Amino acid sequence: MVSSESQMTTGVSTAEQAETTIPTMTAPAQTAPSSPADRIAQTAHAARIVAPSGVHAAHVAASASAPHFRAIREDDIPAVARLDRETWFDRAYYPTDESFAYASHVDVLRYLPHTTYGRVALDADGSLLGLALGTVRGDAPALPGAARLRSDRRAQAGNVTGGERIVHDIDADIDVNHMLLESACRRVHGAFDAELQLFIVSPRARGRGIGGRLFSGFLDHLRSRGVSRYFLFTDSGCSYGFYDAHGLERVAETPRIPSFCSDELLDKYVYAGRA
Repeated sequence: MVSSESQMTTGVSTAEQAETTIPTMTAPAQTAPSSPADRIAQTAHAARIVAPSGVHAAHVAASASAPHFRAIREDDIPAVARLDRETWFDRAYYPTDESFAYASHVDVLRYLPHTTYGRVALDADGSLLGLALGTVRGDAPALPGAARLRSDRRAQAGNVTGGERIVHDIDADIDVNHMLLESACRRVHGAFDAELQLFIVSPRARGRGIGGRLFSGFLDHLRSRGVSRYFLFTDSGCSYGFYDAHGLERVAETPRIPSFCSDELLDKYVYAGRA
């Protein structure tokens, strides 16, 4: 899915303000899956990339300095949720700004407890330009506190307008991905060693090679871990042609599945590749 320029704002939106007002609750910490195979299976998410377009030239010029790449940190989560929201979420689908912000946090936190590799690209002003999250079978979580944060956010559902529906919709999306992954494993006659969970590039990063560097960094990491076969989930709302162009194979698909963040019906895919 391509973000329009109007979705990328330089000020603080009402949805961003809502992020700071989502009530805080304490819930029991959720432990990571005990089995490495379970960890990869339970991620069951979509690795999605934005093909940037329509970025104002002055905005590009202002962001032309070399980006900085580093490992993801827990304090990056609000910015990751904001980029996730600006990229795919339809504001009209949510009853309030608070629920709009809440949904993107719940979405991002379904990945992070299982993430063993996370890399972010930052602009000179520290703003998030893109990220790649992945999981490698048997590796330790990159953010050990993410399971607790996920549990806390989901526990807030009853205090957010439409919150329980948000959690239900995301869980339904995970269930579809589980079924797709089973089909993909049958197609390739075995399991995968790793997953590219989430891959986003901001429209502000157009033409700067950031997407390519994030993707190649993930592949380099797999090779350093002695891992070859990996998979990812994507859909017809994403720029999945990127994966075709990089030699990945579509190994499973299902048509016209309701989106969890808009009124769209999407075709969902599993792609497989080798590092």
